Amino acid sequence: MLGGGENELEVMVVNSWYNRVKGDQLHPDRRQHTKTNIRLVGGKGYRNPGLSSSGLSPSGLLGPVEIVSERPDRE
Repeated sequence: MLGGGENELEVMVVNSWYNRVKGDQLHPDRRQHTKTNIRLVGGKGYRNPGLSSSGLSPSGLLGPVEIVSERPDRE
């Protein structure tokens, strides 16, 4: 609920699970953040392009974000 005067908005953005697993499997020599039986090796398709493909899937806060102020209906 917004109050009169100055307000603060905090937005927490996280990575996708797919990217976290892929990052761990691409760098097994670094600290692992996941413990799973998912293996992203030589896959095909939308969510499993395999480890050899470049880049990670887009994740987090995507696209333009709009903050809209509305007044509640008063009875």
